[in-house]
Amino acid sequence: MASTYLRVIMCNPLNDWLPPMVCFVSATCNKFDHVPHVTSQWDITLAEFNRVLRPLGCNHTGRGSDGDGRRTKLQHELANKAAQKLNALTAAALVLQHRWRRPTNVVYVVYQLLRRRVTGTVLVRISLTFTMPISLSANGFTFVAMATYDTQSGAMLSITNLSSQDPKHKGKRLDMPLQSSAKTMLIGNYCASAIDLFLVRNYFDDEQVRNLRTSDLRRDDRQNFVAVVRLSGKLVIVVLTILQQPAHGGHRTQGTVAVYRMISKYLLIFFSHKLTLEERVRNAGYVCQFLRLWHVSVKFHPERNVQDNFYSNQNFRHVLLSCQSAVLFMIACRELTPSQICGLFFIGSDCCEVLFSIIGGWGGLSSWQ
Repeated sequence: MASTYLRVIMCNPLNDWLPPMVCFVSATCNKFDHVPHVTSQWDITLAEFNRVLRPLGCNHTGRGSDGDGRRTKLQHELANKAAQKLNALTAAALVLQHRWRRPTNVVYVVYQLLRRRVTGTVLVRISLTFTMPISLSANGFTFVAMATYDTQSGAMLSITNLSSQDPKHKGKRLDMPLQSSAKTMLIGNYCASAIDLFLVRNYFDDEQVRNLRTSDLRRDDRQNFVAVVRLSGKLVIVVLTILQQPAHGGHRTQGTVAVYRMISKYLLIFFSHKLTLEERVRNAGYVCQFLRLWHVSVKFHPERNVQDNFYSNQNFRHVLLSCQSAVLFMIACRELTPSQICGLFFIGSDCCEVLFSIIGGWGGLSSWQ
């Protein structure tokens, strides 16, 4: 079978002084399944990571993706398995909390059980480390990863299965339905549409909106991430808010303002140079809550449906996963690398896109037999 596509797996260091490295390259017809094809490739690359990089002190944090359904399905399966284990441990923690008559948590329970584990009068030989699920004890937080702790001190040593979606890709996916005529993005009593953005150019002269270009409004290039950044910028949101006043036309731009404000907060989680980690966590909570409430309002509305008036289910789930994994990543950085930057900017699969752009300069790929 002829293969006209290229599949690449890269090692993406989450810091600014190590470049991404190509680990796996293969020809593909793009007709593969998550099992056994993706799982086998993940196992091979993980085994090589454990053999080469883990002895150097490197931690395999997780897998990044750009929205491909096969890889995302594996990410959700790993999270679901971890969630089931976490639920079982949480139930045990509640029982022991009443027995010990003191507040406790899951990590403390496992830590104490390993320290007190005896058989008769002989102490059982236990491992120096233990691995268990990690999540955030907050309502609505559903993402679960795996963390390894030191048996003696209870300190976190590493975190893995911290799956993520590429924030640049998700930012573009959040903007695309507003540019499309196939969907009518209804939020409350208002419509969110990119048509309102043309009012911004009509309201101010070119010099005042120099950051907003005609090509951004027309979205000739759907892969232009910088255009999404400009469209969701503070100036555009302020102007759209001003246009709602009767003195400036009384335009019904409330829906567009709400959605682009949400997109802005999502992008700031990963790419802001000024926000503190606490503000990024607040932004992640805002985005998740906004999308969930919007989804519920459309789903249970008698005259609306999710297919025509909301984001696709895949995009909705991917953004939630992206926000929650970012929060866990910040927790991991706090515990594991407190003296280094929190490299949210490097999360995702953008390094693969850069590589494909470089390869594209070589000319088209011929068929591989």
